[in-house]
Amino acid sequence: MQITDLVLDDRAHQVTRAGREVVLPLTEYRILRYLLQGRGQALSKAQIIEAGRAGISLIGQASPDVTRS
Repeated sequence: MQITDLVLDDRAHQVTRAGREVVLPLTEYRILRYLLQGRGQALSKAQIIEAGRAGISLIGQASPDVTRS
């Protein structure tokens, strides 16, 4: 996955920005990937936490419902 100069390599679980490696623990890598996949979507804190724990992907999922009270 690539967005401008930020590149995520899913096979190696590596991140580079402007050609320089960004070292992230696996959980943070999963969260970053989830956030990038969800660009333009409202994601809840619970969804982001779960993605970090379980490596959930947004590909093929419907947009989450968000309500404010």
